[in-house]
Amino acid sequence: MRVGLIRVLTTSDRRLLHAHGKLLQERSGFSVTSRCVPDQPYGVFDEASLLAAAQRSSSWHGRWPKRPMC
Repeated sequence: MRVGLIRVLTTSDRRLLHAHGKLLQERSGFSVTSRCVPDQPYGVFDEASLLAAAQRSSSWHGRWPKRPMC
């Protein structure tokens, strides 16, 4: 099974970006592709940051980004 994992924390640290995906792969055998929402360096921490992340990722609307967004 393939899983798409969207991180709401923007990072250039590849190890951090793929940390949750790696756990899923190791424990469940899923094939995981990780992407992150751009321009969210502090992640989601309140209603305003949640709205911003939702708006940024809504542009994908059914299309998985072909390359990492961060």
